[in-house]
Amino acid sequence: MRLSEFRGKQLLRARGLRAPNGLTAATPAEAGKAAAELGGKAVVKAMIPVGGRGKAGLVRVVETPAEAEAAAADILGRVHGGHTVRTLLVEERVNVKSELYLSIILDSGRRGPVLIFSPEGGMEIEAIAAEKPDRLLKAGVDPLTGEIARDFSVRLAGLELPLDLIGQVERFAAQLARIYVDHDLLLAEVNPLVVDDGGCLIAADCKLEIDDSALFRHQEFIAEAESSLSPIEKEVKGLGGTLVAMPDGEVGVICNGAGMGMAMLDMLKNVGLRPANFLDTGGGIRYQRMKGIATVLLREKGFRGVIINLWGGIALLDEVAQAIIDVRDEYQPPYPLVVKLVGNNQEKARELLDRAGIAVARVVETEKAVQMLADAIAGRVTDGRTADA
Repeated sequence: MRLSEFRGKQLLRARGLRAPNGLTAATPAEAGKAAAELGGKAVVKAMIPVGGRGKAGLVRVVETPAEAEAAAADILGRVHGGHTVRTLLVEERVNVKSELYLSIILDSGRRGPVLIFSPEGGMEIEAIAAEKPDRLLKAGVDPLTGEIARDFSVRLAGLELPLDLIGQVERFAAQLARIYVDHDLLLAEVNPLVVDDGGCLIAADCKLEIDDSALFRHQEFIAEAESSLSPIEKEVKGLGGTLVAMPDGEVGVICNGAGMGMAMLDMLKNVGLRPANFLDTGGGIRYQRMKGIATVLLREKGFRGVIINLWGGIALLDEVAQAIIDVRDEYQPPYPLVVKLVGNNQEKARELLDRAGIAVARVVETEKAVQMLADAIAGRVTDGRTADA
């Protein structure tokens, strides 16, 4: 669960780290009033838990309260990454001298948190790593104490930053590491971490993401966790599944198993398709839950296709197939639908789908099912409804 930028910056300030003063607003009038309280010049930001806000025009620099009100009127109600903008963050302007990058992430390769720093902020970390790898520092972080590996300070000094700035980065990184550990975070990213015209470090933006499995230890964030979900994510959660919307996607995905679902996202990209979501039904799925979950996707009109990939261990796949058929018949999606079912009652399930005219991937390899969908979208499938191994 990602904390709102407003709440994240509250946590930073509570540890003595600097961040722009800000106020939340839910209406254009409130945004104008907030800008006035901050001195007139401000930054108006959509407060949604996804990236790419700047490119989508959801972050505006304004000179007056009237401009803030106009920007708010344009931003509120817009949809980005599956989230409707209902709240804004109005912040004071910062005079930026330079931008740095600082984050702590969970590194599966190192099996623990890793601190990443670069004096080249404002860019995506992938771009920094590709274009300027010599300007990227990594250091291990103790997952119990938040202590940063000692060689970080030595390597930081090698970047030829001003001595005063090096000291500030060390102190900022130390506190960010403590926040990461104390709040069970999976991600703590400050980008850009700016140096203002007075030489002070300020968190111009921050992304703090809490491990959902640890939310029971942080009751103060439970309400925010619920409010951060989009309507479609709440609907799937209520059915016992998990959905994560993906901006600019074109293909809906339903699976039962997180690992399978993650792999499918890569497989779709490999054949030139953009996944629109990750949707895990959860285990032991039966007719009613499958019907509800299939409804969430098959009623959508903007997709180019949907792929359903389920393993039947406990699940009765013939029940699952009938649910898919019933939803398809109700909504008549105008795009290709490919279903792959392997396991309990699979042949009966496949026969039901065949008779209903739904494309069945009779394969074990998910890659073949994904390719089948790609072919259908491209119009390369002209006859037959099944793909055999």
